Amino acid sequence: MISYLRNIIQYIMGLKLKLLALLFIIIGLVAISCTKNSKSNKSGTEEWTTYTTKQGLSSNEIFALAIDKQGALWIGTEYGVTKYDGSTFQKFQQSSTGLIYHSVHSIAVDSDNNKWFGTSEGVSKFDGTTWFSYTTDFGLADNYINSIAVDGYGNIWFATPEGVTRFDGVNWKTFVKQGDSILVNNRVKTIGVDSSNNLWFGTEFGISKFDGSHWTYYIQNDNSLLNYILSSATDQSNNVWFGTLAGVKKFDGSTWEYYNYDNGELAHNQVYAIAMDLEGNIWFGTQLGVSKFDGTTWKNYTKDDGLAENWVTSIVVDKQGDIWFGTLSGGLSRLHYTSR
Repeated sequence: MISYLRNIIQYIMGLKLKLLALLFIIIGLVAISCTKNSKSNKSGTEEWTTYTTKQGLSSNEIFALAIDKQGALWIGTEYGVTKYDGSTFQKFQQSSTGLIYHSVHSIAVDSDNNKWFGTSEGVSKFDGTTWFSYTTDFGLADNYINSIAVDGYGNIWFATPEGVTRFDGVNWKTFVKQGDSILVNNRVKTIGVDSSNNLWFGTEFGISKFDGSHWTYYIQNDNSLLNYILSSATDQSNNVWFGTLAGVKKFDGSTWEYYNYDNGELAHNQVYAIAMDLEGNIWFGTQLGVSKFDGTTWKNYTKDDGLAENWVTSIVVDKQGDIWFGTLSGGLSRLHYTSR
C-alpha cells in the first residue's frame, strides 16, 4: 500500500514538472511573439495597391491629390475629378454647371470643406452640392492655376504664371513682382503655408515669403536650377522643403540644406511633390520613383516595388496613415502598412 501511494505521489510530481515546463515554454513563445509584433508594428509590412480607370478613375493621368474633412480622397486628372470614399469612385466632368475645365492641376480644401480645383481655364469650387467657377473676369491674375493653398485666416491663394491672387470670400487681390519687392518672379509654381501662417511662394526664379506684412525673397545665385521651384511642404518642426530641378532644399529659418540624386539620396533631381506622413517621414515624388527620408536614411521606391508608374506627380497622406501617389500616366498607387 505504501509503495502504491509512493508511485502516485511520484506520478503527480512528474506531472507538475511537465506542466511547469510547458508553462515556461508558453511564456517563452508569448514573449517571442510580442517581440515580433513590436518590430512589425514599428516598421510595418508594405502593401501596394494600384487604381486605374478600370477601378473608376476619370483618367490615369493624375496631377493633384487632396483629402477632405471627411477623409475622402479627391483626384485631379487630365479628364476631370474623381472622388474616392474608400469604397466607391465618383466622377465629376467638365460641364456648363460643373467643373470649369477637364484638366485639373491643383486641389485644396478649405475650413468649410469646400473643394477648390485649379485648371488651365480658371478655378472651380464645389461645396458638395453646387459648383462655382472663377476666372480673370472675377479677379484672378491668370486662368492657369498651378497651385492652391488656404492660409490660417481662411484666405484662398492661387499661384499663376502672372503672379499670385488672394481671395477672402469677397475681395480679390493680386500680388506681382515690383522691382526687388513683393514676388521675386511672377511665374509662381507652388504655394506653402507654415505653422506660423507665413506664405511661401515657389517661382521659376527663386522663393518669396510673405508674413502678412513684409516680403522676403531667397535666391541661390550659384545654381539657377535650384531656383526653379516645383513643389513645397512644411514638416512637423516647421522646416520648409522645396522641390527643385536640381534636388531638394530645406530651410529651417536660418540655414539651407541640400539633397540630390548625385549624393545617392533622391531617386531623381526633379522633385514634383512633397508630403509628410504620420510617422514624420518625408516623401518626394520624382520622374524616376519616390524617395522616403526619415531624417537619417533614404529609401527609394519604383514600379518594381509597387508604384503604378515611376513618374510621381502628387502625394497625399490620409487620416489612416496610408500614402497615396498620383502618377503621370499609370494611375494611382496606395501604400498601406498592414502591421503598423
